[in-house]
Parts: sequence; C-alpha cells; structure tokens
Amino acid sequence: MFAVQRYSTRLRRYFRRYQLLFHKRPKLRQISRIFLILIAGFLIINIINGVLFTTILFFQEDIHEPDYDLDTRPYYKTIELKKRFDSSGNYLIVQNFVQFQSNLTKNAHLLALNLHTNIQNLHSLLNHTKVWDGPISLSLYIKGARASDDIDYASIWLRCNRRLFKVLNVHLIMSAKAYERSISNQHNTHSVKYAVSCQNIKYINHTDETDSTIYPSNLLRNVARTGTTPTTVQYILTLDIDIYPAPDLFHHLVSFYTQIKTTEEFNRTLYVIPSFEIHLDAVKNSAPLPQNKNELILLWNDQHLQPFQADVCPTCQFLTNYQAWKQEASNDKIVPLFRPHYAQPWQPYYVGPKDAPTYDARFKAHAHARISQCCESYVAGYDFVVLNNIYLYRLGFLDKNMDSEETMNSSQTNLMIRVPSQTFKDRLKKCLGLPKTIHGDYTDNEQCVWPSNILLCATVFLEDAINYQSISHKVTRNYLSIYRWFASPLIKKLHQIILWMNLCLALFEPPSSFSITSDVRDQPNRITFPYYGLLAVEGVTLLWFLAYICTKFRLRRIFRPIFMIESSQLMKKVFKAVHQQSLTIIACITLTFIHVLFFAVMAMYLFPKSDIRPDSQNTTYFDTLHNSVFELLVLYSTANNPDIMMPAYSDRRLNSLFFIVFVIIGIYWLQNIITAVVYRAFRGYFLNAIINSLLRRRTAVQGSFEILKKRVLSNGSIETKDTIPISLVQAVLESVLITKWHFDLINHNLNELQRVNEAINLEQYSNIMRLLDLNPRLAPDVQIQRSNENLLDRLKAVGRSKAFDLIGTIFAILSVLLVTIEVGHRHLNTNYRDVVTYLVPLAYVNLSFMIYFVLEILIKAWAYGPGHFFRSSTIHVLEATVALSCLILQAVYMGLYKTPLVLLVYTDFIQQERSVFTLWAAIKTCNMLFIYRLIRFLPASKNIRIIVGTVFDEVRNGGAFFGVLFSCYYAYSLLGMELFGGAIGELYKRSNISNQTVCGSYQQLEYWSNGFDDFYSSMVTLYHIMVVNQWFVFVNGFREATNSKWSELYFIFWYLFVTNIGLNICLALSGDIHDAKKKRADQQEELIVSNMYDIYRADIKEPSPDQIVQRLNQHPYINFLDYTSDRFIYT
Repeated sequence: MFAVQRYSTRLRRYFRRYQLLFHKRPKLRQISRIFLILIAGFLIINIINGVLFTTILFFQEDIHEPDYDLDTRPYYKTIELKKRFDSSGNYLIVQNFVQFQSNLTKNAHLLALNLHTNIQNLHSLLNHTKVWDGPISLSLYIKGARASDDIDYASIWLRCNRRLFKVLNVHLIMSAKAYERSISNQHNTHSVKYAVSCQNIKYINHTDETDSTIYPSNLLRNVARTGTTPTTVQYILTLDIDIYPAPDLFHHLVSFYTQIKTTEEFNRTLYVIPSFEIHLDAVKNSAPLPQNKNELILLWNDQHLQPFQADVCPTCQFLTNYQAWKQEASNDKIVPLFRPHYAQPWQPYYVGPKDAPTYDARFKAHAHARISQCCESYVAGYDFVVLNNIYLYRLGFLDKNMDSEETMNSSQTNLMIRVPSQTFKDRLKKCLGLPKTIHGDYTDNEQCVWPSNILLCATVFLEDAINYQSISHKVTRNYLSIYRWFASPLIKKLHQIILWMNLCLALFEPPSSFSITSDVRDQPNRITFPYYGLLAVEGVTLLWFLAYICTKFRLRRIFRPIFMIESSQLMKKVFKAVHQQSLTIIACITLTFIHVLFFAVMAMYLFPKSDIRPDSQNTTYFDTLHNSVFELLVLYSTANNPDIMMPAYSDRRLNSLFFIVFVIIGIYWLQNIITAVVYRAFRGYFLNAIINSLLRRRTAVQGSFEILKKRVLSNGSIETKDTIPISLVQAVLESVLITKWHFDLINHNLNELQRVNEAINLEQYSNIMRLLDLNPRLAPDVQIQRSNENLLDRLKAVGRSKAFDLIGTIFAILSVLLVTIEVGHRHLNTNYRDVVTYLVPLAYVNLSFMIYFVLEILIKAWAYGPGHFFRSSTIHVLEATVALSCLILQAVYMGLYKTPLVLLVYTDFIQQERSVFTLWAAIKTCNMLFIYRLIRFLPASKNIRIIVGTVFDEVRNGGAFFGVLFSCYYAYSLLGMELFGGAIGELYKRSNISNQTVCGSYQQLEYWSNGFDDFYSSMVTLYHIMVVNQWFVFVNGFREATNSKWSELYFIFWYLFVTNIGLNICLALSGDIHDAKKKRADQQEELIVSNMYDIYRADIKEPSPDQIVQRLNQHPYINFLDYTSDRFIYT
C-alpha cells in the first residue's frame, strides 16, 4: 500500500514539473500540438484508405472478378496428402479438398446441409448457398480419363464464387480408374497456371464413356456427413444437389430446434420435410417460385406442382401423406403433424441428429440407395415425424421412362437376394460344412460347354482365394476332390479337436495332473487313468496326423506341438521370422554371455579372499568361475539378489563402480539392443504376412478367371475369349464354400453388371472378387421390421433407445458396488447378527437388480428380435448368460435357505480360513461379472479407444504368437518332467531330516508346490519362473535337489530364449498393432475389428499385375504362359 502511494506521488510531481515547463516555453507547447495533430491526421487517412480499399475489393469480387493466374498444382498435392480408398477399393476419397470459412450468425452452427453432385451439376450449388445461411458440406464426384481437367474447372469455379460461400467444405471422390489414368502424377508436374476470367468460365464435358464406374450416391452422402464442420453441428439435412430448400427453411429449422422439447429429443426423432416437383413450363413462363406453403398450394392446384416421385415411384413417398399435409392450415411456425411408422420402400428427406445411422455404401445410383438408411434408422429406434409449413422442391418432373416403378421394385433391387431352393442333401452338407457338389458340365446360350473339371478347378481356386491359400498344387480331378474335403470346415474343426485331444493327453498320462494340490508335503493322491485307453487315444490322433500332413515322426510327447504349429500358417511364419533373425539374436545373446563372463573373471581378482572376514565377496559369491557367472547373471536379470553388491560396497565405496558399470552395460545397453533387434525382426511382420496373403488371393482369383476363359464349342474345338459369362461365374459361386454374406454381396453386384452386359472381363471379375476383402462386421446387413401404430411399437422403441441401455449400465454398476459393500461387511463384522443387520436391505435391493437385468434382456430381445439381437454381438449373449445364471442361482439359494443373506455356516468357513466355493460365493462371483458393462464407456475417449482396440486385436489376432509361446511351454514342461520328476519330493525328505533352512532359499520360502511331478504343475512352475522376480531361487532349489550344476542350464535357457526373447516378440506385436490403430483413429475408422486385414487396410498396397502374372507362370502343373497343356481338363 505504501509503495502505491509512493509511486503516485512521484507521478504527480512529474506532471507538475512538465506542466510548468510548457508554461515557461510556449514554443515547445506549440510543437507538441502540431505533432499530435499530424499523428491524428495520419490515423484518419489510413482508416479512410482501408475503408475505400475494402469497398472496392468487395465490389470487384462480387461483380467483376479480376483476371489472375491460378496455379492448380497445390490442389493435386492436397489429393496426394489426403487421399484414401473406400472399403471396395473402387473410389478414392479426399476429405476437405477445399474449405471456405466465415463467421456465422447466432445458432447457425446447429444445423448443416450435406449435398452430393457430379461435376456437371456443380453450378447448382449456388441455388443452395443463396437460401442456406449455415454450414454446407459437399461431396463432388469425378470420373473419366480427363479427370484432371474437371478438377481444374472445379477449383477455378470455387475460387471465382468464394464470396457466396459462408462455411463450405468440398470433398473430392473419384473413381480409381480416373486417379490412375489422370491424377496420380499431376503433383509432380511443373507449375501450370491458368489465366482465369471468372466471367467466361464454363464447364466442358470431358467424361470418358469407357469409365463405367457407378455413381456412388451413398458413399458421397457418408463422406459429406463425416466432413461437416464446425464440430458444434448437432443436426444435419442431407439432400441431392437438385433438391432445393424453401427460402426460409434454414431459419425456421434453427428456431424450431432451439425451442424443441426434451421429450422429443429423447425419442430420437427424424423430422420429415415434404418434397415436391415443379414443372419446367412454370419456370420457363417466369412464374415465381413458391415462397411459403400458401403459394405452393396455389401451384399445386394449378397442376404446376406435384409430390416428389409421384410418376416414378408413388410408394416411395406414400407415408408422407401429402393430402393430409395439404389440408392442414398453414402458419409461420413449424408444427409436427403426425408420426408415420416406417414401411418399405418409404425414402423421405428428413433433418435429424448427426449420430443417425450412416448410408450403406454398397448401394449406388437409384433404387434403394436411401431406403436402406431409413430402414437402419427405424431399426435403431429413431421415429419419423412429418413437419408442416416447410418443404423442399425440385425443378422439373421426373421422367417416367428414366426410372420406372417396376425398376424400383424389381427383384434385382431387393435388399435380400433370393437364393434358389436347395435339396435336403445340399442343406445337410451346408450345415456340416462339407464341400458342395458340382452338378455336371455347364452350357451357355451359345452352346459353349465348360466341362465339370474346369468348374471344379475354378471352384478350388476361388476357395483358395477365400482362405488366402496358394494355388500351387495338383489340378487333377481326384486330387482336387480330396483337396476340397481336407480344406472343408468340417475336417478343419475335426483336426482342431483331435489336435487338442493329443495335447491334453499330457494331463492324463502318469503322473496325472488330477489332484487337489501339487504340494509334495501333502502327498497328493493322483487319479490314474487306464494305460491302454490313453494309448488308444494317442494312436488314433497320430494316425489322423499321419493322414492329414503325411509327415514321419519318431518323438512323441515333447514334439506334440509340432502338429499344432504345422496347422497354422501364421505360426509357421513366426518361426520363419525367428529363423531369419536367429543369427542376430544368437549374436546378441553371445555378446551378453561374453559381458557376464568378462565381469565374472574380473570380480574373481578384484574381490580377493579375506582372512579377516569369512563372508567376503570371494568367499561367498566369487569363489569359483561357476558361482561368479551365475551370480552376475542373476544380477543382470534384475532379480532380487542385492547381497552380491552390498558386502563389497561395505568394504570400499569405489567397489560399487564395478556393479554400476556392469548393470549399465548389461541392462541399459545390451538388453536394449536385444529388444531393438527382436522389435525390428517382427516390426511389420503382420503387414508383410497380409501383403503376401493378399498376393496369393489375387493370384488365385486371376487363376480361376484364366481357367474359365477356355470353352469347348459345339463342333468340339476349343476357344479362348477375354470374357466369361456372368451366369457361369454365378454357377461356380454356387459350389464355392463361402459365407452367405459374401455370396449375397457378390451375387448382387453380378446381377447389376448383368443388366449392362452378359459377360465380364478380367478387370471386372477381379473388382467383384475384391468384395471378399470386406468384413461383414463393419458393414452389417439391414434388418427390416414392419410395425403398426400401437403401444407395443412405442415400447419397442424404448427398448432400442440408448437411454434404456444407459439405465441398465448404471444399475449394473450399483449392483457391483452393493456386492462389494456386502462382502466387505461380512469380513469386517465377526458377529453374525451385525452382518444380518447391515446386509438385509442391500441383499433385497441386489435381488431386485437381478430381476431387472433379466427383464432388460427380454425387452431388448423382443425389441430387436431374438435372432438379430443375439447374432449381432457376442456381448449380448454374455449379458443374457450372466443375468439368467445369476437369477437362477439366487432363486435356488432362496429356495433352499429362504433368505438371500449369507448363512452362518459360510461365515464360519471364512473365519476358519477354509477354501470352499459355496453356492453363495458362486452367486456373488456371477454378480461381479456385471462390471464388464463398464467397457461400453471406454471408447468415449479417442486414446482409450486405441488402447482397447489394441488389446482386443492382440487377443483376437495374436494367436500365432501365443501359440508359439504355448508350444515352448508345452515342450519345456515335458522336458522338465523327464529331468526333474520327483526331485522336489526327495529334497523335501532331506530338508525334514536336517531341519535346517537358509533364509531366502527354496525350502524357507515354501515353494514345494512348484515342481515337475506332473504336466499341470510343470506349466505353472515355468510361468512362475517367467514372471516371479526370484527365478534364481528355483535354480538353487533344483540344483540342490539334483546335486548337479548342469540343471542350471535348463532354467538359464528358459530365461534367455523364452522370457527374454518371447516377451520382446509380444512387445513388437503390441507396438505394431498400436501404430496401426493410431492410423485408423486418425482416419476416423472403426478401431475394434475382427481380422488383421482390416487393421492394416490403409497400409496395404495392391499387388501389381506383373507380380500376379509372375506367380501364375510359376505354377508347377499349369502353364499359364502358354495355356495349351490342358489335358487334365478335357480328358
């Protein structure tokens, strides 16, 4: 406070002093005034110049855009930086190709308009920008061999009209053919500048008719939705470029949404806007467009206007009920009229929340492109409400000849493809997973014949493509028939069952693993199984392996995992990767051994024996080379053995430098080198494996096409064409073992192509077979449910809502908390009456939660349909199983004991520390499983989604690594049983006789249950050695039990090759998957997928045609280069 007063006093003195100075010197005061006047004048002149300049610039841009040079090369660099392909690989997507931003009015950010168009209709965008004051997201489609000219035109046109755009995001979608032929190298060309004159710019049609890529309307709609900015947009309106909004539609909708009720938001409502067609004659006669509903009805009465698609497809808009909308009185506010219930094929235009279901990108052009999205919205629990006083319109009536109702409702455009009826034999084969029979030769309309051998070969090649198998096998009829049987799902499942039977024999063989405990102090009684029964089972399994892989074998138990490794392509690739880097890994381990040996020898003469101290370093740890090496190896593995350093440090301070240098070189340098070597060996392992698998698939697909190119004519001669009939491909698909989802999808695309041409070439055939790469989980089929207007439909909508799911999750969390409190009180209170007093209300509340969980499952299954609900996700099956099991166990408990509380006898068991799994404990364990529902909240954060996706994919797709690790466990366990079986029992007897134990030893820590007396305890012992930080205790214990130092090699090799190398391999796996997940998250793609192909889809490059042809030419039994040796087919 005093400081402030001091500075203020100084400031007053300063002004008084200079005020007196100005009075004494009038010239100085006059100069100061002139200087201030000049500064003020300079500022005023700058302000005037700025206003004039901006005004002139505004009028120039708005009326007469000046000529300038435009360099289009940055646009192509943007394409290269942001490009990505869609799931089919036929379209290239460039999100946010061009962006225009300006300030919006209040609440204008709530609602966005999504549009899609081709380059010919880009000029129609101006009709939307004149009436829409909010954000606009436009998807622009380009195709053809001169696509670069279209991109130049689009960039120039957008640049010239930029003053009309408020917030506009333009996204570029082009066909893959257009990119390869015209765009791929544009960013590397020299600067190309166009002399732009905005007054004379016009579009010239460069569309290449040879580019038959279909207009992907639904893909364009989805891209426009995902590219909407700003992020504060809550509601979206998706229109075609030729559907225009009413003049005040935007402001009416913004006002409506700002005043909307919370109950309507809870219902997840989609507000339908009626659409109309205005006759072109009315427009040509300069008739004004309708500005409100009253003017629109006048045009309607004069027959200058009609409902949308009235001539083309009346049923597509019938639920909008235009007559009821027309009779309703008009006013200045938006009023909801009625709630129609969805029925196919209604496809209205509506405005709704941005989290509504996306459009199915498989549907293109006309027909049900929007119907599928409306179906999914209805199934997801969204309601439709028709609004009054607002409308959309289109200029011109739709032509009847262009798009007839019959085409819209034809069998070729149905959502579900009708499959011809099958015989009982075929249905039985399909149920069992047996290969389908090929019924004789195939003859087309031109009397060309494809023998059954050709069809069989093409079928096998397609099945090889589905399974990513190589086609380099024999192609005789007998071999292909046997090959199909062994590759069928039934034989594969049977092989897996027999494989696990063979591996599980180790649990039953003497000494068996079936005893209560493995502790040698309890002398467990093991169950003995019949010897001849086990021998018979192993004989059957070995005969099966002999027939399945035709491999000679001599060793039995230890090498059983070989059969499991042989049956998995990924496991063999893991071993191949280890083999390729084996020299480097051995070199690193050798360097580590040299490091330990060098410091062990140094320790022996740096720490000599001491006559004064009997516990000196050389006497205790470094007396022999063996002890010196082992103790330093334990220290190198960071095990809990600090005594090796402390005595030397107690003698001299500088002795600690020896161990510090040893640890720094060994752990922080050599160990990191080993980690880096293993990480580099397996970095990109999955990606390379998938690329090779993809090459095999593409080779098999092209091989099947090459086989089908040749046909036998009616005169017996052989003819080769570059195309094959589509009906022939469909006939071959009928015999291929393929999932129903992929079969329907491929057959649907073949039907679409068949309307254009009856035959397909190699490029079309390959593109259709690329649909095999799609994952059904990422593109679910549309489920259509018809319903009527009643109370049950309202209840179904509640059961499908997110709020109902959220309430169930909250109850599940409360149930877990109640169980936790209940168990805690039972352990804290020793008096049973106190336990009952505390737990009576909690037990009955938890019982009510169990009943609610069962009712929740029943309501959801009823709302979604039982089949669709339980097949859509395994999490639903888990929920139902846990809820029903919990309620059934609780009902049985209450039926037996008449109370949901814990019994006194159970509390006595706990107080006596007896391990017993009671019925009450089973109920609480099942109750705690409801905590898994918290997983649903984890994907709320992007980083957590990445971590969760990585964990899921490691468990789902890391089977090869875990299988190799399990194989090492299995073989090493059986080897340990042969080397150390019964050794711990003998050690226990000797320790009882001597009755002396050393602190920290195997005996003092009571590790008696860890041994190699049976297979199960051997596996657990190896696991403890891997994860427990006292593995040297096991080494000392078994060395003492066997009286042999050579036993240490067993454990040292386990540490070096399994614990060290194996865990580093798992680290490389996690890092590889995490990086792929990060890339998918940056591209806003699904993170939790079911196969490795979807994880690395963005990084996979298609094999070149030369690579595929080279692979085909390397076939050992078919000469694709000179395809004349076809005797195996025609004879």
